[in-house]
Amino acid sequence: MFDSYFKRDGDKCILTKPFIETDDIYGVRSTVQDYLCKIRETRSEELAITYSGGIDSSFLLLCYQDCIKQGRLSRDDYEIISFDFLPQDQPDKIKYWFAETYLSSLNINYVPLILDSKFIINLFLSGIFNGSGLNYLGK
Repeated sequence: MFDSYFKRDGDKCILTKPFIETDDIYGVRSTVQDYLCKIRETRSEELAITYSGGIDSSFLLLCYQDCIKQGRLSRDDYEIISFDFLPQDQPDKIKYWFAETYLSSLNINYVPLILDSKFIINLFLSGIFNGSGLNYLGK
């Protein structure tokens, strides 16, 4: 169904065109809800929605939550994953407040991702921040 929207490059899946274009800003909610349902209907594998606490992921989860309330989807149709970067000097309080206030009916799986010196060193050694990565960063 959505294959014409993607280009596959090895293990990457690249979006080649928008799923929808609209001038109706109020219709976006129902369109997103319809797509959440269509994706679930056409895919048998496990599906996940990542939650960063930003506007886009918050809107997507509100749409998902509405689909559950309408009986179109269940809480088990998508796994919701949010990464907690540790150690945190200043945790993202807004992310947790929004989730507790507006998304309390959903199970959000908060996955700790430890950012220690070993992790940072491995980033540099893995090639992300060396070689062509440094050229991209202007180094």
